[in-house]
Amino acid sequence: MGELIRELAARGMVIIDAPPLLPVTDAAIVAHQADGAIVAVSTGRTLDTELSSALEHLRAVHARPLGVILNRVSRRNVGSGNYARYGYAPDDYVENSEATRKGLRSDKSQAKDSSAV
Repeated sequence: MGELIRELAARGMVIIDAPPLLPVTDAAIVAHQADGAIVAVSTGRTLDTELSSALEHLRAVHARPLGVILNRVSRRNVGSGNYARYGYAPDDYVENSEATRKGLRSDKSQAKDSSAV
């Protein structure tokens, strides 16, 4: 599989849609072969403990998490002025940002509160 991915990548960008990380190991194996992985999260359905576990699965196979895609975002909860905003920041800025610190809680607090993302 790794050889096929390298051959295809030499010709262009390769995007592989894999099954969810938690129920099976297939996605983690594919992520290890790739340059990075993007995790899809269902807004209001995916628990923060599930997201943390998925990211831990990626780290365990030395895969590089590139980001998160939010599915099922309600348009009612998104202001039209904020919907199109985006920006770029260095990796270390994002990893150490206040939003990241608030979003990634310790395992102890996750055990007490398994709220949805």
